[in-house]
Amino acid sequence: ISEGAIKNLVTFLETKFAGNGMSVNGMAADYFDGVAAIAGSENQRNMVLFLGSTIGNMEIPEAEQFLKKIKKYLNNGDYVMIGFDLIKHPKILYSAYNDSTGVFETFNLHLLDVINNRLRANFSKRHYVQQGQYNPATHAVESYIYSTREQVVSIAGLDKSFYFGAWEPMQTEHSYKYTQHEIENLAVNSGYEVVKHLFDAKHHFADSILEVKK
Repeated sequence: ISEGAIKNLVTFLETKFAGNGMSVNGMAADYFDGVAAIAGSENQRNMVLFLGSTIGNMEIPEAEQFLKKIKKYLNNGDYVMIGFDLIKHPKILYSAYNDSTGVFETFNLHLLDVINNRLRANFSKRHYVQQGQYNPATHAVESYIYSTREQVVSIAGLDKSFYFGAWEPMQTEHSYKYTQHEIENLAVNSGYEVVKHLFDAKHHFADSILEVKK
């Protein structure tokens, strides 16, 4: 989805693997437009990478629909590798989303800059703070930004104003954490078979290789 990142990656790969006959093509597009571009040929084995843990931003039913839609463009026997963030010690999760350097808070509060720029709003970041907390009922880290005082924010692009009470929250993040069993259920329910889970040394994360079954 980032044209600049795609161009840099293509240049890097072409340089690193020059002379071995490998061809590299870049496409900046929506996920499904990208996958559709490789569809149609039954004479090639495709492998789709969906790394990081972006799938955790979806509810499980939404994740199933996402994987089913990808599957429509793939052949029987093609592969999908997906990165999953796993359930772990809640204090580790808390530290990750409330890091001492404030990186995640900066990331969340940047949303206010985007709204200001795109919709001509007048949010002031100094009047908001961020907090993330693991919710055992939903298996997700839920992040919020809180208004530190009573205030009224105007959004000219919507021709509306909004009142915020002191410590009123706005949810900015929902990051689902999977168990291995949930990953396997997601795969089966979406029409895939788990080939292998690749874990980090601490079993905090998994890159799961799924095979398309049609």
